[in-house]
Amino acid sequence: MPEAWRAPGDPEPSAWLHGYPSNHDWSIENLSPNAVRLTIDLPASEPIARIDRQISGDPAAPALDFLLRIHARRSCALPLGLHFTFSLPAQPVAASIVVPDAAWGRTYPMLTEPGVSRFAADARFEALDLMPLATGGTMDATRVPFSFPTEEIALVCGLDRGEASLVNTVAGYRATIRWDERQFPALQLWYSGKGRGGPPWNGRHLALGLEPVCSAFDLGERISGHKNPLSASGVPTVVQLSPKEPFEARYRLEISGLSTVDDPAM
Repeated sequence: MPEAWRAPGDPEPSAWLHGYPSNHDWSIENLSPNAVRLTIDLPASEPIARIDRQISGDPAAPALDFLLRIHARRSCALPLGLHFTFSLPAQPVAASIVVPDAAWGRTYPMLTEPGVSRFAADARFEALDLMPLATGGTMDATRVPFSFPTEEIALVCGLDRGEASLVNTVAGYRATIRWDERQFPALQLWYSGKGRGGPPWNGRHLALGLEPVCSAFDLGERISGHKNPLSASGVPTVVQLSPKEPFEARYRLEISGLSTVDDPAM
C-alpha cells in the first residue's frame, strides 16, 4: 500500500469482506405484488443496529426504485456503497459505460490483481477513455469487455449528478442507475474480465460493477475514516451516522431499449 493511503495502527481484522450485511441472510417481506422489504439485524458489537431496503417495481416503466435505511446503534462514520453488477457480452468492446462528462477519477492504489491488472496503480485520470496503463500510455476504459483477461478497479469522482449507464449493444438495452451524488459522491467501477482465477470466479467471471460509493474504494473503515488522497482532494469517504435518526438513500435502476444514438459504433 502506498504511504499516502496507509492509516495509523495495525489493520483491524475483519471476518466479513464488505461488512456483516454482505455475508448474512436477510429477512424478506412482501409488501405488495410490486414491492418487497429486506431487513437484517446486526450483532450488538456492530455500530449499526439494523438495515432495511425496500425494492419497488415501477408499474409505469421498466424500472426499480430502492429505499435504503440504516439505523445506527451509536454515532459513527462509515464507508457505504451500492453494489450493482451487470453481466457483460462475450464479444470484446460490445458494451459501453456512460458517465457525466465532468468526471475525473483515480485508479486503485495497488494492482487490483497482481500479474493480471493493466491499469496504472494509484494514478489520476481526467476521462475514462484516457485510462493510464502500468506500461505507459492510455486506453479507452469505456468500451467493455476488454479484449484481454483482467481485473481492475477505478473510482470516478467529480460527478455533477448521480447517474451512470451501461449500454449493452448485443442484448439491446441501456441500464441507467440514478442516485443522490451528495450521499454517494463517487462511482466505483469493477471490471471483472475473466482475470481472477480462484474460486468462485475460476477465470470465467465477466461482469461490470457500477457502484455508487462514499468510500475510499473498498479499502475498509480504517483507510476511509482516515485522511487519504481522496478525502484530501475534497471527495468524502465516510458517511456520518447517528442513532437519532436513520440514514435514508433513494436510488433507481432504469432499463430502456437502444437507438442508433446509444451505440458509439454506429
